[in-house]
Amino acid sequence: DRGVAMNQAKLLPLASYGFPVTSFNAGALCKYLSDFEAVNRTTLPAVRMSSQLGWQGKDGRDGFLLGWCLILPTGEIVEAGDTGYQDPTHIQFHPGSPGECQIADSIHQKGTLQGWLEAIEPLKDFQKAKLGIYIGLVPPLLEILNAPNFVIDFAGVTTAGKTTTLKVSASNWGDPDSRSDLAYLHGWHVTKVFIERAISVLNFLPLILDDTKTARFKEMVGEVIYQVVSGKGKGRGTIDGLSLTRAQKTVLISSGEGPAREFTRSEEHTSELQSR
Repeated sequence: DRGVAMNQAKLLPLASYGFPVTSFNAGALCKYLSDFEAVNRTTLPAVRMSSQLGWQGKDGRDGFLLGWCLILPTGEIVEAGDTGYQDPTHIQFHPGSPGECQIADSIHQKGTLQGWLEAIEPLKDFQKAKLGIYIGLVPPLLEILNAPNFVIDFAGVTTAGKTTTLKVSASNWGDPDSRSDLAYLHGWHVTKVFIERAISVLNFLPLILDDTKTARFKEMVGEVIYQVVSGKGKGRGTIDGLSLTRAQKTVLISSGEGPAREFTRSEEHTSELQSR
């Protein structure tokens, strides 16, 4: 980031990655980079970036970011190369951390549509499993239908097929194998900060979390559910003021041995979630 290139103190940690910086030349390097930018400002390429996936621009006129791909309003799919898109007017995803980059990596195509259809053919008589597939495809339509966020919770005894249903739903978008580094499906055992950031990145895409009993603390489940249905991230203060709070459009697909609403902290909170 430019904030690193223009700060000699932040340049030093890059030495661990092989960048030729030391405590003796950090100041000179920082000045060189500053001068380089000043001389080449008019010729440096400019690109359009977004820190959220999903629909881009007013009424989606800039397309739909699906991982590293951009689906244009015409239906054309533009793949990002090592240096981004060839056309700088196309908006591209800019992750703010390695974890957000991993989320984008998890959204990918493999195999064929016909192969996927054959794989889910045995589920044709299982209504709840088919519901999981359909709900997983809903988030991109929320904006079009002007519909609110919602949560679907598959609760029941062990070995009833809850996790399998979530895997099938995740297969709409990427690798459903939770053991994979690039799995689209996650467990509730992740941190609350991870979930908050994932919700922010997965705009107009589903958030799929398996097994509420593995959540780090009971209250977290209720707080995440409330964040999803409210459609707003948690407001936070910074040294200079308030951080930006953005609207979030998503659907949470969850599973657990007991209903997720049991994890809410009050009867009033539970009633509000049920009404939503």
